[in-house]
Amino acid sequence: MPDDLFSWTPPGGPPPPPDPYLVMDCHGKIVPRDVVKMFDEMALKMARTGRPRYSVRMITSVMCWHRHLEYADRPFKINHNWTSAMSRWWLKRHPEYPDFFETRDRTEDGYDEAAA
Repeated sequence: MPDDLFSWTPPGGPPPPPDPYLVMDCHGKIVPRDVVKMFDEMALKMARTGRPRYSVRMITSVMCWHRHLEYADRPFKINHNWTSAMSRWWLKRHPEYPDFFETRDRTEDGYDEAAA
């Protein structure tokens, strides 16, 4: 038994590290990990071309197109409720590109960022 509260670990070892690709949309639903990972890769690829800004919708459209070509038998859909959350997540993840996506102040829409 550990001597103090701070050296306690759960049974089976320490908890896993947080998932870096965990994104919640504006309705509190989790965006699929493979969608977030693909978005991250494509957005970073576009940012590295030197463009000062780019469109989130363009990236998600390209994602759908490429997935459809690769897996014609499986539909690949992206909910447009995810675009705002993914763009904000990406901007936090890549501070070297602070203005790559244009975002709106979400308090105008009645969304309280502090409560999320």
